Amino acid sequence: MMPTAKKCLAALMFCLLAATGASAGQITDIRYGDFDGYTRIVIESDSALDYSIFTLAEQGMRVVVDLPHVKWAGPAQQIGENQLRIAGHGPIRQARFGHYTADTSRVVFDLDQPLTVEQHFYMAPAAAGGSHRLVFDLRQTNFQVFAEAAGFPEDGEVAQGSRGEIAQNAVFRESSTRRIVVDAGHGGKDPGAIGITGKREKDVNFAASLALKEALEALGDYEVILTRSTDIYLDHDLRVQVAREGGADLFISLHADSIGKPDVRGASVYTLSKRGTARAKQKVLDNNWVMDVTLAGRDPDVSGILVDLAQRETKNQSAAFAEILTGRLPEAGPVLRNTHREANLYVLLAPDVPAVLLEMGFMSNRGDEANLSTPSYREGLARTVASAIDDYFEQRERLFAAR
Repeated sequence: MMPTAKKCLAALMFCLLAATGASAGQITDIRYGDFDGYTRIVIESDSALDYSIFTLAEQGMRVVVDLPHVKWAGPAQQIGENQLRIAGHGPIRQARFGHYTADTSRVVFDLDQPLTVEQHFYMAPAAAGGSHRLVFDLRQTNFQVFAEAAGFPEDGEVAQGSRGEIAQNAVFRESSTRRIVVDAGHGGKDPGAIGITGKREKDVNFAASLALKEALEALGDYEVILTRSTDIYLDHDLRVQVAREGGADLFISLHADSIGKPDVRGASVYTLSKRGTARAKQKVLDNNWVMDVTLAGRDPDVSGILVDLAQRETKNQSAAFAEILTGRLPEAGPVLRNTHREANLYVLLAPDVPAVLLEMGFMSNRGDEANLSTPSYREGLARTVASAIDDYFEQRERLFAAR
């Protein structure tokens, strides 16, 4: 099952179980306030409500609050057969209310900038006949922190609250665990390059992705997401989407090249070219991709400048990792001259995720094909790449600490 589908299923299952004994009631109002650098949301109701809260980053930044089935009794604008719009405040553009399932209701807060949930809790009425209140404090953060916390939750990962207790503070914080997306090139109907003895690139790439996942997890502090966990074909768009929606700290796509010169062999590393950077920028502007910049309502020229700045940092980080990786690759096997190269490659288009494409060798070379088809060689290569990834994050942390 793909990670996104799995998360959606887990979220759905959680929402079906979320209303644990709370009586049906109605929301009477949503209020906002600004306190000591954070934005407070208060959901008022006529009865105590259990709730759950999580954040989403795809198709716009959102804070989502799931509730038992309740009615809406406050001021709102009808925007669909089953959805109401409620006014926002500050970085919260608007709120939307609707019934998610037969047993649950959902309030979605659309954000104009990334916010982290600092704390959330329930408050009983101050006096008889008063409102019950759910309180959520949101503080500004950057997109990387937001993306790491965002996503449909797996079972047990969602921040929960009860009418009978105060939830723990600081539910969403930046994790020390680094999230690496490993992309096995080709797959399914697309075999990729065919080797001298008939080996298929897609199989080599997939086996190498499993070896790299194992090597990274053995180091600790790494969560590895595979773009494909079986022999299926994925569009390039989806591979980029997995990296962005997964909140990746690094994306590495594994391939094996082919050329009409059977004596050419060796690994090489690609980062995005200037032409590819322009292509990525256009995709950001065309699709309003969420980044660590706010584009909504801005002049197009200003939006372009903001995207340029964000992309520049991503490109610098991609190049930094590529240089470390090319320095380590000779430990594992042969490499091409001018090992670090640039190209307009689609899978490297994510504008806010450092990314490289590793050509592990040439299927058109008998020696490279034999190496890449051998588990022990792939495992050695994977350990070298994992070590380079470790070096990259250590270097980055030292640089950040020095700023």
